[in-house]
Amino acid sequence: MLQLIDGLLKSVAIKRLIKWGLIINLILFTAVSNADNGIKNESLTNYAKTLDDIESSLKRNRYVEDDIPKATKQVAPIKLAASQCINDQTTIVEKLKADLELLGKSSKSEPANVRQKRSELNKEIINAEVLLASCQLFVLRSEEILKALSAEKENLLSARLFAKSPNIQVLIVENWNKPSLWLKATQSFLLNNTGISLLSISNLVTILAVIFLSLITGLIVRKQLCRYISEKMMHDSFSNHFARSFLAVSAFYAPHLLVSLAAATFFYIMTSTVTPVPFISVIAYGLPIYFSLIAIVEIF
Repeated sequence: MLQLIDGLLKSVAIKRLIKWGLIINLILFTAVSNADNGIKNESLTNYAKTLDDIESSLKRNRYVEDDIPKATKQVAPIKLAASQCINDQTTIVEKLKADLELLGKSSKSEPANVRQKRSELNKEIINAEVLLASCQLFVLRSEEILKALSAEKENLLSARLFAKSPNIQVLIVENWNKPSLWLKATQSFLLNNTGISLLSISNLVTILAVIFLSLITGLIVRKQLCRYISEKMMHDSFSNHFARSFLAVSAFYAPHLLVSLAAATFFYIMTSTVTPVPFISVIAYGLPIYFSLIAIVEIF
């Protein structure tokens, strides 16, 4: 009998010890939860002010194109923090509800400290759920503001791209009345961007001599072809008509082709190692192709 009573007393003591241990753990967890919630509430207050300011600026069309990336960088961390808050508060709510279940069902005969702890847990659950709802709201607001910023960026870009430019006549008159500006710009372009600055005085003399000799050669070829056509190509046949047309076009474009081919060859030798290809070289490469295409069109 004494052993039975002693066993009952020990089991009761163990139960009380476990019960008090659970209550102490719950109190400590509640204190930590309160501290975390306080920090997050303060952060959410700052986030709300930031989002309100951005929304107000959007409604009043205060943003210029360069301000959109800055506002986006302000909203993106808020969305990230709110998403993390949702995960944290969901975990806290689940933990609090699990702790509440450990206390069992409420009864009139339960100790006062258990009743007090049950009330505290219920309050903590309500507070955590309120904070969870607030975080969910911040996620929604952040997404809406990010969409609004993106739309505003597109609108500003469209307005800039489709802005009406001055009339061409106005531009011509303005530039004509300010010759110093366009003459200086033209001079700067020719000297710095065309590749002429890469040529020395001796190179310029050489290219002028090459062009002159090519021109003289082309004129001689033209004269000889014209004489040949007038003396040898006067038979009336289809093949003779085609040959006469070919030689006539060749005679006319001989100076053009020889000069452009000589210039293209010279600039290729001088600037083949230069990157990017100078503008003057691009023109020199294109002229023989241009004259050849025109000649082919005129033949047919």
